[in-house]
Amino acid sequence: MSDVKKTGRSWGRGIASALLCLAATAEAAAEPSPLPALKSVAVEVDITGLPASEQAALVPILRAARHIDALYMRQVWPGTPALIRERQSAQTSAAQAQLEALNFFKGPWDPTGTAFIGGVPSERPIGDFYPSDTTKHDIEIWLGTLSEPARKRALDSFTAIERGQNGPFEVVSYARHYKDALTEAAGALREAAMLTHEATLRNYLTLRARALLDDNYYASDVAFVGLKGPIDVVVGPYEVYDDAWFGAKTAYEASIALVNEPATHRIAQISSHLQELEDHLPLSAELRGRKRGAAAPILVLDAIYHGGLAGAGGAAAGYGLPNDLRVLDAVGARTGTYSNILKLRYDSTFRPIADAVLTDADRSTLRFEDILDEVMLVRTFDSFGPQFVTGTKQPIAEALRESGGVAGQIRSMLLSLWGHRYLIEHGYLDRRETASLYSAFLIPALARARGGLASTPSQGSTYVLNHLLEAGAISASADGRFKINRAAADADIARAAMEFISLMAKGDATSVKSLLQHYVVVTPAIHDVLARLGPAPPLQRPVYRTADRLSPTDH
Repeated sequence: MSDVKKTGRSWGRGIASALLCLAATAEAAAEPSPLPALKSVAVEVDITGLPASEQAALVPILRAARHIDALYMRQVWPGTPALIRERQSAQTSAAQAQLEALNFFKGPWDPTGTAFIGGVPSERPIGDFYPSDTTKHDIEIWLGTLSEPARKRALDSFTAIERGQNGPFEVVSYARHYKDALTEAAGALREAAMLTHEATLRNYLTLRARALLDDNYYASDVAFVGLKGPIDVVVGPYEVYDDAWFGAKTAYEASIALVNEPATHRIAQISSHLQELEDHLPLSAELRGRKRGAAAPILVLDAIYHGGLAGAGGAAAGYGLPNDLRVLDAVGARTGTYSNILKLRYDSTFRPIADAVLTDADRSTLRFEDILDEVMLVRTFDSFGPQFVTGTKQPIAEALRESGGVAGQIRSMLLSLWGHRYLIEHGYLDRRETASLYSAFLIPALARARGGLASTPSQGSTYVLNHLLEAGAISASADGRFKINRAAADADIARAAMEFISLMAKGDATSVKSLLQHYVVVTPAIHDVLARLGPAPPLQRPVYRTADRLSPTDH
């Protein structure tokens, strides 16, 4: 699972999704919203320490990533490339501002799904996963006519649904639906494989190029987990956040980074304690103790480029991948946290919020490393706990349908807070983090809530924050600053994890949805602190200077 802070559809839109997937000629926004405020920030990574072979390999790797970025824009809405071309040729300051926003959001809609350019659908459509002139209800009726195997293929993560020649709809593989872009990306990956001298990277790039063209990702996912060397490459379709109808269709993303060796060394020993963490989860005995794959690298990275879903509306802070449960059982997961992206966010957003809402004592103990560790642990815990509905082979995410994405996020956040405490208490992380554990959760949670509840991470952390507020573990003092009762917070996190994950394990979509309706809201306590903080600062628009030098873009 990726930490996609992004413009993904809200869970609320998902459960109320009687929305039409409108075509480019559909009802357009009469009055688009103002262009969102963006602030350009430079992202530069020193690659001079890389061997010449690896510097050379980065060039086609980045070219592949840009092909994936363009493909994702088509997934969001096929009309976006034409909007980009129009603004590239306009040569005005207004057109340039719109061009930057289109590339940043990967389409003409802001984080709330509202259009900021005229002449497009007023609300963000469902995307290229389903025909543009249909509704969720139409698809549901058609699914009801299919055999179970045919229905399973229709809702496969790597298929799109098109209008059919011999029926209302037909199922098409991603490899066929996006053939041209994937062929270009695969060719670039094969070129990079010929240049690198790192054997595991060569193997991964070769297998991933093949997978892009046949949708069989298992072998390349296994190779990804075992990737060694200084270059980290995420390329492919992973997350289902954008599919608000069925939570089934994956979106393409690309993230290219270098391993930050000193920072990775600091947290290296966590990998050797993952089975211990699994065995001691705050869950009933039947929901914990699953035997984990042996390989589980946990890395701190410096991002060179984010494209596709990983770059939509900002920059992903980290990932825990792959999501294929077969791979998790066989070899485990790979966790990466983008330190340079988080540091930009820490300096511009997190630190000012901490100064405004924390007590002097809590503010003085909070360090950048505390937040880095908290974000890293959320992604690490993506693969912990039950993954299938108890007594069945049905993945929990499938059973929970459109609520599956945010439910998985909540599970990871609850378990990461418990796990963070466990690692500190057992001496696997710096004991200084005891004092700042909940501050390191609270500050990013408030930052996400201030930006709205449209993203899956924002929904997840708002759920957890409201649970802690309701339990009195976090409370506002007379001066408006938050007081944190750590013992009460520890108890509430354990209780909330047991309650929520038990329902997930039952596949109880109705009860999970009820809890989401209760906790994924801006409560008066959150509203008051957000009012004190004032409007959110402009969104940071990363300018990937290292990537632009190595692989220039035409937009």
